[in-house]
Amino acid sequence: MPSSPPPAPRHIGVIGLGTMGGGIAANLLRAGFNVTGFDLRPETLNALEGAGGRRGAGIPDLMAACDTILPCLEGKVLLKVMDTEIIPQVRPGQMVVDCSTHTVPDARRIGAALAERGAHYLDAPISGGESAARKGTLRIFVGGDREVFEAMAPLFQAIGDPDLLIYGGPQGAGQAVKIVQQLTNRFPDVARMEVMACGIRSGLDLDTVMRALNVDIESDDPYAALGRAIRDGRTDDLSGLYSEWPYYMAQLRDAGFRLPMFEAMFAFLEHVPKVGQDNLGRPTPSIWKELMEAGREDRGTTRRRASRYGGQAKGTNGHETGEGAT
Repeated sequence: MPSSPPPAPRHIGVIGLGTMGGGIAANLLRAGFNVTGFDLRPETLNALEGAGGRRGAGIPDLMAACDTILPCLEGKVLLKVMDTEIIPQVRPGQMVVDCSTHTVPDARRIGAALAERGAHYLDAPISGGESAARKGTLRIFVGGDREVFEAMAPLFQAIGDPDLLIYGGPQGAGQAVKIVQQLTNRFPDVARMEVMACGIRSGLDLDTVMRALNVDIESDDPYAALGRAIRDGRTDDLSGLYSEWPYYMAQLRDAGFRLPMFEAMFAFLEHVPKVGQDNLGRPTPSIWKELMEAGREDRGTTRRRASRYGGQAKGTNGHETGEGAT
């Protein structure tokens, strides 16, 4: 176990120089840190060198040269790199600030493995997209020892908005805070899509749906943004960032609580075609397309059930009779 908090970071090794990591590295350089980076894409290493950073020969190079390691990778890639390269090579007193998004249980497991080798760990997933990464205004959600968090304050100040920096508690809390933030950002849009699908699947046109919602389609209302995407045929990307929903499900299972609405929508989408991609290139379903198609295949069956029970089906999924899969 580490005997004392780490010193303030001086030489930072950034692993992953893509959409988010590239902006992080550039802002660390502007703040005066020494930065060595590694990525499998030569163009990202060229950009790092152009900004004044050092091109790493590989992860072992960063592990040997840097006092602080900052991986910023897609979740599955991060777990492989952590287990096969970072944990085996970490040295006592070294600091790992993990800006990747993955599960709460994995963050706790990683923290325990690094502590056994005398190293420090913070799970510090980020949010805000490429623009915030470039401007140094990321939202950062941190879990780990409070003294370690405070020692890393200069690093966080260089890459994020101090008003949007949240310390959540012990290791894993950073990932838990991000789940809450992502659910409040993404899941209301899923509910809004259901509302709009209800209108359109009931035979209303988009203009009438927007009038029913009392929303100008050109406004900044969240319903308006969805309305424009539907009007313009940009529905493949209406995914609610589904690619990260398995992380949320892992936390439900690990902590032993239920989110019934979320779980139902996760199950509804789990096996449908993935027609879009998120900002990391991960395949995602179109929630809107699935809502518009759901129930069509058993429409006749639903109507027969409604008639049998003396009711009249409203739409295609038998809500009048209490039957229907969606």
